[in-house]
Amino acid sequence: MDTQRTGYLLQQYQSGQISQPEWEELAALLTDDSNNDHIETVLQQAMEQHTTAAAFLERDYRALIEKIIAVDRPVPTAAPVRRMVVIRRWGWVAAAVLLLLAAGIAYRSMFITDKSPVPQQAAIIKDIAPGTQGAILTLGDGRQVVLDSQRNGLIAKQGATNVTLKDGAVGYDKNSTGAATTIYNTMTTPRGRQYQLLLPDGSKVWLNAASSIRYPVAFSGHERKVQITGEVYFEVAKNPAMPFKVNINNTSTVEVLGTHFNVNAYEDEAVTKTTLLEGSVKVVKRETANGKRETAKNNVFAAVLKPGEQAVLSRTNSPFTIDHSPDIDQVMAWKNGLFSFDNATIQTVMRQLSRWYNIDIIYEGNIPEQHFFGQMARDLSLLQVLRGLQVTKVNVSLEGRKLIIKP
Repeated sequence: MDTQRTGYLLQQYQSGQISQPEWEELAALLTDDSNNDHIETVLQQAMEQHTTAAAFLERDYRALIEKIIAVDRPVPTAAPVRRMVVIRRWGWVAAAVLLLLAAGIAYRSMFITDKSPVPQQAAIIKDIAPGTQGAILTLGDGRQVVLDSQRNGLIAKQGATNVTLKDGAVGYDKNSTGAATTIYNTMTTPRGRQYQLLLPDGSKVWLNAASSIRYPVAFSGHERKVQITGEVYFEVAKNPAMPFKVNINNTSTVEVLGTHFNVNAYEDEAVTKTTLLEGSVKVVKRETANGKRETAKNNVFAAVLKPGEQAVLSRTNSPFTIDHSPDIDQVMAWKNGLFSFDNATIQTVMRQLSRWYNIDIIYEGNIPEQHFFGQMARDLSLLQVLRGLQVTKVNVSLEGRKLIIKP
């Protein structure tokens, strides 16, 4: 079997120029178990050429690959796999669709479980760029500043505080003029945008797409309070005399002194997750049976997290579930420029794509019962992501900013 021909087919696939006959040839090659040794040879050759590429991370993915594809034989060790695409129904041979992709090119690592035959390529009308840095800052008087195109420097004055932009992050500095009044600002990231914020106390904040944070331009009193929606990562400046409190969708509160943690509280997700990376936090939930906030002690659920733990809150009147060993890499993937999935349904995957690519998801007929594992870079265009779905049972088409999922 010609390794050059296989390499050519993979290159055509990666570049998006593969013809229908070439696609059928590649699919037949990958779905035939007798080609395993040949595919591994191509894989080895490509690994030797690209092991120093920037796209290869230092993390060793052999254990993850073994878990997902459940192979009985050891994964070759001569060239450690850094990041690749694996499709379970093809077993280890799928590591080929991967390499030129994993070496930088398109996909970082995507896994899907399914035993359906490979469909023909879906018709895709046009590409959509990935999300980027950007947000809307709503000032105390209601004025809005679009931060996408703002340059470094002074943005506005809020009482005795200057609002500035430096290196892609908004910050707050006290000035010698202006009244010392309580003024609130709100930073909102639309779908397809994410942004950074430096709060007046020095705490660092990262907002994922479709998120918001409301905060005072100067903290005063005995505590620091902010309110969020969506997904936000915090690195809170330590100040024992002034605890930091995060109001999550008016349903729960995270209380901290100084720590690093992530909150995922999208309204279209079934649960809210607070994950602690460093320090200590107390998560408090106050609700009545009908979901309204309640301060009575018998309706208060509280949990103190240790580093590496995650509080999972349902939207019902029930206590927390504490996950003592969540996948921190998966939690922090969005901040590190990745999508990360662990047995995720297609609905879960599509909700993330909807927020990042600013698209609407429409399901026609029954929703495919598929589960995804692994990672993809968030700097891929939507077309590149959809190419990954084309090798699965998922049948997709793009009409404007509507992504249609068909059986």
